[in-house]
Amino acid sequence: MPEPSTAILLTGAGFTHNFGSYLARDMWAQIFNHEAVQKHSSVQRAMRNSDSFNFEAAYDDILYGDFREEEKTAIVEGLSAAFANLDEIVTEFNDTPSSIPLNSLARFIERFAGTPGNPGYIFTLNQDLFMERQVPFDGVLTTLPGLKQGDRFNRNTFRHRPLDSIRLQLPSEDEVKGCEDAYPKGAQHLVYVKLHGSTEWRGHDGSVRPVIGRQKTKIIDQEPLLRWYARLFQQAITTPPNRKLLVIGYGFEDPHINDTIRLACADHGLRLYVVDPAEPGDLLWKKLRDWSDQSWRGWAGYFRCTLHDLFARSNPTAQGKIFLRNILHALFELP
Repeated sequence: MPEPSTAILLTGAGFTHNFGSYLARDMWAQIFNHEAVQKHSSVQRAMRNSDSFNFEAAYDDILYGDFREEEKTAIVEGLSAAFANLDEIVTEFNDTPSSIPLNSLARFIERFAGTPGNPGYIFTLNQDLFMERQVPFDGVLTTLPGLKQGDRFNRNTFRHRPLDSIRLQLPSEDEVKGCEDAYPKGAQHLVYVKLHGSTEWRGHDGSVRPVIGRQKTKIIDQEPLLRWYARLFQQAITTPPNRKLLVIGYGFEDPHINDTIRLACADHGLRLYVVDPAEPGDLLWKKLRDWSDQSWRGWAGYFRCTLHDLFARSNPTAQGKIFLRNILHALFELP
């Protein structure tokens, strides 16, 4: 792995929610309303009884609990339909006068591309295709590392193609080893790493195994590409020390991600900046109360806002100008 650029981006569901996609509570409703789920009162009951109406917890309880096969099939069908609905929303999104300007978003993200020889990294926990289908990356190379069918992408490749036409099987252990150092040379470059996989991906053995629920780390460990991606994330925010990580729209609900960030802050000087509309105490203190003082010292910035608050149609909003001035200085040392 070549040395990454200093500034790294991590996105979660709150990032693409700015463009109409689902948050966890929306996924719960989509699955609960599905006709297959509606046929089984026991599945409905399990979803209603899930912790805080958490669709991932309900999925785990049903799939790995004492339920009949037809009930397990119902929750799987509901989840698949919710992902298909999400992709339809992403595909049909139009850049309207009231939406965030995609060109402005792309130019902001391209700042993370680093320099030739030092690729920039975007890590995401999202499994949607918003970035591939919608964001016009024109100034830098953008790749999905390790995929068999060629990993460079742009909107011309993905824009309106149906899921079935871009579905692919992930590489085997040996194939992943063969691509770990295959980075473009001599150009600005963004590496887009989908830590929890993607809607259209199938396992290296052809299985359908979405990375959701309490089994995430186990599923990741069983999939060579995702296991490599987890290492990439850990290496990118720790090697060399004093990396800077901007987090947009991640609610800190995944212990394995939180632990990686926590250790990077405590042991490797990671500087952490967060963009989220939640109250800082609700997002941070309630979910990360077990962090040590040494880990907390890594928290360098908190911006309580959404992307809508930051970008207008042609120019950033007043709040956006303050954000950009602060974050560009902090991440890229720009005046």
